[in-house]
Amino acid sequence: MIWSFFYVLVNILIPGSFSVQIIGSPFEQVQNFLYYSFVTLTTLGYGDMTPIRGTARALSTIEEILGQLYIAILVAGLVTTFIARGKSTSNRC
Repeated sequence: MIWSFFYVLVNILIPGSFSVQIIGSPFEQVQNFLYYSFVTLTTLGYGDMTPIRGTARALSTIEEILGQLYIAILVAGLVTTFIARGKSTSNRC
């Protein structure tokens, strides 16, 4: 959700930042940019909406990197916790 608000802000401050003309109130734009954020975060890249200007491209790249790092760190933490619990349980027996 937070990323969609950043994209709306970029779209308002720098018109033409995206390949699709997003019009309407900022609240209406959030729906379109929420879709774009999910497509970017999941690396689907349908191609129906792409960043054109440097600011929009940089923001999209930052979302991609942070999103992938978040998943990797979350999974690594869960695996570490699972392994640590397994070792502490096997030591008790």
